[in-house]
Amino acid sequence: MPRECEPAWYLNDMRRGLLVVMLACGSSSAPPPPPAPATIQPTKPARSVREEVLAVTHHVYVLSNTGMMTEFRDVIAKALALDPIVETGAPLIGATAIATTAHAKDVAIDVRGEDETQVARMLRLDTLITSGSLSAFTAGGNPPPLVLGRGLAKRLGVKVGDPLDLVVPPSMRRKDFDRVGAWPEEPLVKPFRIVAIYELALGEFDSRIAFTTLAAGMALADTDSVGVVALRLEDPDRADDIAARLGRALGPEYKAESWNELNKNLLDP
Repeated sequence: MPRECEPAWYLNDMRRGLLVVMLACGSSSAPPPPPAPATIQPTKPARSVREEVLAVTHHVYVLSNTGMMTEFRDVIAKALALDPIVETGAPLIGATAIATTAHAKDVAIDVRGEDETQVARMLRLDTLITSGSLSAFTAGGNPPPLVLGRGLAKRLGVKVGDPLDLVVPPSMRRKDFDRVGAWPEEPLVKPFRIVAIYELALGEFDSRIAFTTLAAGMALADTDSVGVVALRLEDPDRADDIAARLGRALGPEYKAESWNELNKNLLDP
């Protein structure tokens, strides 16, 4: 099981960690046993780093400096009114959970809860799918859908159609801490079903990040609020300008950041 997490983990995870690669709670340092052969289709043609980052990253992220965001609809409305280049916006949530299968133990997974009604428009995740279908993700359902990176699926030894339980240890649960000032005694266990596998050459994403619906992400994060508002622009190269203008328009309670600034370490030659 990963190391104990301080309360500060929650804000790091919800507000910023989910934007690039969430590393709030590391997985076990022991190397995993070799996974079973995975029935995943051959890889797709090579893409540039920029194309890969844009496929799984939103153009502008808006964070609340006071914690979780309850007024996200107002933020989206202000962003849409700011400039016609802002096409749409949606709330996000992030959570870190643990998965154990017959082939790997205590694997930390960073789960991004995306609005299933907007994900096809907000991201280009469909261009990365090598097994399964994004339509099964947008359809929702119970157990909720889960889209895994190819590296993560291979490590866990799972495939499309398999069930997967995600566990949030007591020290990573937030709701009871807010309510009574103490971490709960029991872990939170949520069942999922794997509906698609995506592939990226960027191992930081492929081997760590999974996608689920917004409601399932909120349940896994043990919260009733969202952490971030994401925006889609007509031109992603205008993200720095829109982030700066939107930050001024929203005031000091918020911070807006562009996709290229957040991923500068990946994009710089």
